[in-house]
Amino acid sequence: MTTHKIDKAMKAMQQQAIKFQDLATAEECSARPTYYHSDIETILPGKVYYVSGRWHIKIFAPLYHLGLTYIQRGMTILRAENGELSLVNSIKLGEDGLKSLDKLGKVKNIVRIGSNHGGDDFFYSKRYPDADYWALKGMVVPEDFEKQINYMTESKLPFEGAKLLLLPETPFPEGILIVPWGPGVAVTCDAIQCNHMFAPHTSLLMSLFMKLGGFVGDGIFGPGMLDFAYKCWGKDPQKILPPFLKKFLEEPWDILCPGHSFAFQNAKEAVHKTLTNQFDFKLS
Repeated sequence: MTTHKIDKAMKAMQQQAIKFQDLATAEECSARPTYYHSDIETILPGKVYYVSGRWHIKIFAPLYHLGLTYIQRGMTILRAENGELSLVNSIKLGEDGLKSLDKLGKVKNIVRIGSNHGGDDFFYSKRYPDADYWALKGMVVPEDFEKQINYMTESKLPFEGAKLLLLPETPFPEGILIVPWGPGVAVTCDAIQCNHMFAPHTSLLMSLFMKLGGFVGDGIFGPGMLDFAYKCWGKDPQKILPPFLKKFLEEPWDILCPGHSFAFQNAKEAVHKTLTNQFDFKLS
């Protein structure tokens, strides 16, 4: 794959993000198909769960229509002591998955921390009408979405004890949640990813594209996010992001639950190595 084709695909991804993935209404979002996904995986017993699944990206149009442009994404499920569930980076589950979800507890919060994710939030908002919807100020939602939006701040979050880190200087709001359960849990979206070659929910075509595009790594800062959130606005992420990433790495966590594509424990060392290499900085 040539550099020109990679750049062209990246621009298509940026346009898709700006248009909120071409989703016009909350009703259309709710009616989206359920893509293939894993069972609910236990990350921290009784507390943290994770689902990985496919997402079909609208790039390389003929190949997209053949179903060959899917990548792996992930949903984090946080379970409070009272059994209430918070869904972060939601993925629409099939019937068996929904039954398993309901057995875990009651869905209390639907949480959106990334501007380029959240299309399946509206399915869950419709299925669980009593659940609270949380987002970041400046995020785009469909005009027909009528549920009250709770805007997260550092002092207003859906669960006690958590901390919110907001990406600096970007027109596409994105945050990282640090949850003080077990060794500490970092829930990320597009900013901090964990992509592997030939992952089970990533097509061969997209595995090669992601390798050539620099998306592969444990804790890699997504190149797509670097481009459409910084570079295409004339901003230099190599200057802007290191202080933020240092703060992130200094927070108390060792479980990573990213929006793409695997959750894993004992994660901080690997993420630290990846980010310090990618951005060429050192922790003091």
